[in-house]
Amino acid sequence: DVYLGLLQSAFVIGFSLAIVAAGHAVHVLPWRPLVYAGVGVWTASVWASALSGPTFGADSYACLLAARIVSGISEAVLQCIAPPLMQCYGGSHAGFWLALYYAGIPVGTAGGGVFGSV
Repeated sequence: DVYLGLLQSAFVIGFSLAIVAAGHAVHVLPWRPLVYAGVGVWTASVWASALSGPTFGADSYACLLAARIVSGISEAVLQCIAPPLMQCYGGSHAGFWLALYYAGIPVGTAGGGVFGSV
């Protein structure tokens, strides 16, 4: 379906555009506000995605599309910040934390696909 593909494309476009700005922001701004903003905006976009369905009365594809774009933007911020933080504060276990982090990305994607289809 075209509309389902557009939702994934919207996420990728938001992520791709924001990763450039986020990569620069990591070097200019303190990391804590970026992490707090990234998690806060990501949480709001997840709630907006959930509330855009017919169950909650919104039944708006445009709201869902916007939420996917914002989700991509906020995930780009977190993708730029998380690995350097793990390397900096992970100590002798930094490699383990990075491996766990990067293994969680496809596991989370697969889990979302499985549980989202139920």
